[in-house]
Amino acid sequence: MLGISAARLEAHWSSDSQLDIVVTNGTVRIQWAILWRDLDALLRIDDNGDGIYPESEWGKRADDVNLYAASHLGVRLDGTVGALEPGAIRSMEAIDGVYGILEFLIRGVGDPEKVELDYRLFEGLDPHHRGLVRLTGAGQVQTAILDQIEPQQVFILARPNPREQFWDFGRKGVYHIWTGADHLLFLLALLLPSVLRWRDGRWEPVERLGQAGWAVLKVVTCFTVAHSLTLGLAAAGVVSLPPRPVETVIALSVALAAANNLRPIWRGGEAGMAFGFGLVHGFGFASILLDLGLSARSLLWPLAGFNAGVELGQLACVAVFFPVAAAMRGKAVYPNHVLRWGSGAILLVSAGWAMERATGGEWMPF
Repeated sequence: MLGISAARLEAHWSSDSQLDIVVTNGTVRIQWAILWRDLDALLRIDDNGDGIYPESEWGKRADDVNLYAASHLGVRLDGTVGALEPGAIRSMEAIDGVYGILEFLIRGVGDPEKVELDYRLFEGLDPHHRGLVRLTGAGQVQTAILDQIEPQQVFILARPNPREQFWDFGRKGVYHIWTGADHLLFLLALLLPSVLRWRDGRWEPVERLGQAGWAVLKVVTCFTVAHSLTLGLAAAGVVSLPPRPVETVIALSVALAAANNLRPIWRGGEAGMAFGFGLVHGFGFASILLDLGLSARSLLWPLAGFNAGVELGQLACVAVFFPVAAAMRGKAVYPNHVLRWGSGAILLVSAGWAMERATGGEWMPF
C-alpha cells in the first residue's frame, strides 16, 4: 500500500488520492486511498460535521462511494475495458486526515502487456487534485501522477520507459514549483534585493548590472544545491523528519527572508539563507515522491525528472523577475514600494502560514 501522506500537510496541494495497482495471476488488484473529507464535500458523509468519519457514517454511503470512484477511473488492459468489482472499504487515519481505503478487483485479465489509466476523480470540482499511482506488474514498479491537465497514462508492463518517467515527473516538478506558493515567495523574497545594496541605512541600486546578475546566480545556485541534496536524501529514505515542523520552518523561512529585506540583519547574506533554508525546502519538495512509496531501485528517474522540473520552474520565474527588477532598480519606486510593500505582504502571509501549520488550524485562504 502507498505511504499515506506522512509527508504532506496540504502545503502545496488541496488533496491527493493514492492508487496502488498490482497486476498478477490474471487479476488486477486496486487499493485506492481517498480522503473522506474530499468525498464528504460531494456525497455528504459526515452526518454531524465533526470530521471524524466513523464506519457508522461512511458505511451508510459505501455503495455510493464505490460507485462514484469506479465511475471516475477507467482501466484498459491491452485495449479492453476492465470492469471494476468493488470490495471492502476501511478507514485509515493519517496526519492530513482520515482516508477511506477502497478495494477493487478486475478479474480474468490474462497476462496483459499494456495498462491504460484514465483518472477523473473530482473532475471539474478541484483543479489541484491529483492521483498518485504506483503500478506493479511483470516484475516492474512504475509510477505516475494524474491530474486534470494530464488525466491519462499508458504503462507497458514488461518494458517501462525511463525517458517517459523522467519527462512525466519533470512536468510535475515544474507544476509543483509554480503552484507551491511558499517556495515561490521564499525565492522572491531573496531575489527582491538582488538589484540593490544596503548602504548608510538604506537600499541603493547596484552600479553594475553584472553585480545583480551574480547575486541572483548565487541565490539560485545555493537554493538549488541545498534542496536537491535533501530532496534526494528524503526521497530515498535516508533522512526522515516530521512533516509538521518541516512545513512550519518552511513558512518561517519565508517570513525571515522577507523581514530581512525590511531591516537587514544578514547584509549580503541572501545566498547563505538560500542554502540554509533550502535544505528544509528540500524536505517539502520530497513529499510527492514519499507519497508514492518508491523503492530505491524505482526512484532514480522520477527523482531526477522531478528535480529537473523544479529547477526549470525556478529558472522560468527568475527569467521573468530579473529583467523587470533590473530595469526598475534605479527608480525610487523599487526600494520604497516594490521591495518594502512586497516584502511586507510576504511577511504577513508567511507568518499566517507558520501559525496555521504549527497549530494545525485552517484559516488562511490559500
